[in-house]
Amino acid sequence: MVVMSIEMPVFGQLIEQRYLRQDEPISIPMSPYTTTTLSFPGELDGISGAGFTSDYEKKRGDYLLEYTPGNTHLSIIPLAEDVPPRNLNIIYQGKPFVFVPFIAKRAKDSWVALTLLNPMRLRPEKPQTKRPFGKTKVKSLPEFEKASPARLVGLVDSAKLLSSTRLEEQSQLLGLMEHIEANLMPDQRMHYGAYAISIDKVLRHNKIDALCFEVSIKNLVSKRLFINPESFTVRVGASVYNQVLSDVEVKIDPTKSVKGYFVIIGNGAGSPNWLSPNNHFQVSLDLIKSDSDA
Repeated sequence: MVVMSIEMPVFGQLIEQRYLRQDEPISIPMSPYTTTTLSFPGELDGISGAGFTSDYEKKRGDYLLEYTPGNTHLSIIPLAEDVPPRNLNIIYQGKPFVFVPFIAKRAKDSWVALTLLNPMRLRPEKPQTKRPFGKTKVKSLPEFEKASPARLVGLVDSAKLLSSTRLEEQSQLLGLMEHIEANLMPDQRMHYGAYAISIDKVLRHNKIDALCFEVSIKNLVSKRLFINPESFTVRVGASVYNQVLSDVEVKIDPTKSVKGYFVIIGNGAGSPNWLSPNNHFQVSLDLIKSDSDA
C-alpha cells in the first residue's frame, strides 16, 4: 500500500474590522483565487475601478468582482498570482471610499472577510415639544458640565478602582458609579514595532463627555524604552482625539509592561464627541528615547 502525502493550500484566515474613513485608502491583502468579502453597514450606491470584471468571458480583468446592486456586501477574487494592486472606489451613503486589494507575501496574512463599521456615537434624539396649531418646537440639547481637573482625576481613580476589583464584582461596582458607563473587556491590541498597546478598559463620564482609557504598554525589544506621557492619541474612524490628562510610568524595561491611564474630552474643537466606550479605538503614543539613544 502506498500512502500519498497531499499538501493542502494555505488560504487566508484573517477576519478583520475597519472603520469607514475617506481620508486614506484601506489596503486589503489577498490570496490568489481566494474570495474576500467586504460587508458594509448599509446598501451600497455604486462601485467603480479599472482592472475589475464581473464576467471574465466578456471583459478581462485582474480581479473578479461579485456584487448585486442593492446588496450591503461584495466579494473580490484575484484571478492570478501576480496581479497588481488596483484601487476599487465604493460609493456608500453618497461618499466615495477607496480600497486597494493586493497579493499578500504570505497566504496566512491575507484576509477572507472585512467588516466596515460606522463610529458609534451616543448623540440622543433632540427632545421635541408640540406648539399650538401642530407646529413643533425643537429644544436644544443639554450642555455638559465643566470637566474640572478634580473630576478628571476622579474618572481615572474610578478606572483604577475597577481594576483593583475582582472581575466578577466589577459590573456591580460600575453600577454604583454615577453617570459612568464602561466597556470592561474591549480586548483591542495595537503593535508599533518596538512596543504594543492593549486597551484594557474604557470608561465614559456622561456628564462631562470624557472618556478614560486604561492601557497596557509592552516593550517588545531588548532595550529600555521611554515614552512621552503627554502624547497619547485616540483614533476613531477619521477622527483623532488628544489626551488632556495621563497617569503612566515613563520607563519600560525590556520585555516588560506598564499600566497607563489617560483621558480625552470632547472633540478638541469645543464640541462634544458623544463617543461610546464600545467603539473600536486605535491608541498611539510617542517614544522619547531608548537607552541606546542616550
